[in-house]
Amino acid sequence: MKLSLQPRLTFEELRIGGKHEGIVVDTSHLGLFVALSDSLVGLLPRAQLGVGAFAEGPEEDGWYRRSVYKRGDIVTVWVLRKALADANSRRRYKIDLTMDKYNEELSSHFLKSSLKVLDAGASGRQPGAEDPKVGKTAMDLNFEETFDAEDKFFLIKNNRLIKDAMSQYPELVIDYTTDPPPPPQEATKTKSFDFSLIEGWSVRKITEEHKRLCDKEHKFKESAQGAKPLSKEEERLLTVLKKKVEQWGNEYYEGVCKKIERHQKFIEDIHRKIKEERDKYPYKSIIDLDKFRELSQRIAEKGYHERCCFVTRLCYKEDVLGVGLEIVPESDTGRKIFQCSFDLLSKEAFKDFGIRSGVWKEKVEFWLPLAIDARHFRRALPYLAECFRQLGDGRVEAATRSYGTQ
Repeated sequence: MKLSLQPRLTFEELRIGGKHEGIVVDTSHLGLFVALSDSLVGLLPRAQLGVGAFAEGPEEDGWYRRSVYKRGDIVTVWVLRKALADANSRRRYKIDLTMDKYNEELSSHFLKSSLKVLDAGASGRQPGAEDPKVGKTAMDLNFEETFDAEDKFFLIKNNRLIKDAMSQYPELVIDYTTDPPPPPQEATKTKSFDFSLIEGWSVRKITEEHKRLCDKEHKFKESAQGAKPLSKEEERLLTVLKKKVEQWGNEYYEGVCKKIERHQKFIEDIHRKIKEERDKYPYKSIIDLDKFRELSQRIAEKGYHERCCFVTRLCYKEDVLGVGLEIVPESDTGRKIFQCSFDLLSKEAFKDFGIRSGVWKEKVEFWLPLAIDARHFRRALPYLAECFRQLGDGRVEAATRSYGTQ
């Protein structure tokens, strides 16, 4: 009595394109050997594994190192090819497998199978298992040889199953009093606003006039002392200026919305591509695990993820980081020198927030950007050039040359 966890499957029952669950029983430089039953073992080539990292040579125990699969794993495969093996081969059958359901060869096979029409089935009769030449005359055999695709599609059109399906739906009745629906009304075109009153004005002039007239109108509404109402010309001008400012706001808002939509679409495309890749290989990782582990270890050793500004907490990927410099006298000689505390300070903290002291309250007179990586250095170049101009304008030279040439 023989017990087995695998289904009973013979070579004759195995069909191309069939989906099976097999067990990995062996490996080599060619790929994985997957057992579909007790007597059928197929080869899953490396090219059909997708993201599978194999070593060029075996390890000490004779197994080829890979990223995910090991002996005993259950995998879902599709039959790609099958044939009888040569007489000199150890195996009786030659079976090629794939994990890619959308393989080009499989897709072509599925398409041909779906378009294949059986003559007996097209006319509503089930095909028999007997020899097709048994019980047929020479005229019938000659007719079958000249039977072309047009006759087959004619039989499909008059198929009993198709006629039964068509009879289940009532005939289409079109009421021409309501169908087709009346065309939609044309949208009323908005009239363009007349900006001829401020034609040729610069942005600065428009901003200043808008602020002046708005302040004047606000003071008059608040009944401020000495406030005068707007004249008709000023009221007209203020209306045009408000419309212009509103137009600028709408344009800016539309630009921001388009930028957000592009960013969201970019993220959705990435997620879609990742999902498509994962669906092709449900039991595989889409990343190279060895390289990912190496990169994670390098980041942990160098502490890239911990490098951020002590004020804004922005890392080097979000803002430009640098260090503060200060000119201080030496304790023994009194000579003025540069001193750096090496506390990371972001551009936003130094230039926008006006931070001029370090963690330990030391003074920060100059801000020197750092070169953490290539991308950060490219973003820091303009600020680095500005720092060099400040250090070379003569004031630093005059402050540090208190004891001769240095």
